Amino acid sequence: MPTAFTSEETIEDGDGLRRTWRHVGPDEADPRQGLVSAHAPMGMALMGRAVGDEVEVYLPAGTIAYRVIAVRLAEVTEPSSAPTGSGVGGP
Repeated sequence: MPTAFTSEETIEDGDGLRRTWRHVGPDEADPRQGLVSAHAPMGMALMGRAVGDEVEVYLPAGTIAYRVIAVRLAEVTEPSSAPTGSGVGGP
């Protein structure tokens, strides 16, 4: 299965360090939480990749090579609705 928007990918660098990323929109990105924008260098490098693929990520500090270890579709949760009759001014 290739990576896609909202998928989660586990990657491994040359030292064996693994990290899991989830593709999200730019307004949801938070690298500290493992959420990478599909428009960021890491997100663009991983998009469309499959398990076993080698990827190079071009960053200001240099190029880093990774291998895709796992890909899974992330669960997308819908926001909960407000209960009916909870507005101001009556039932």
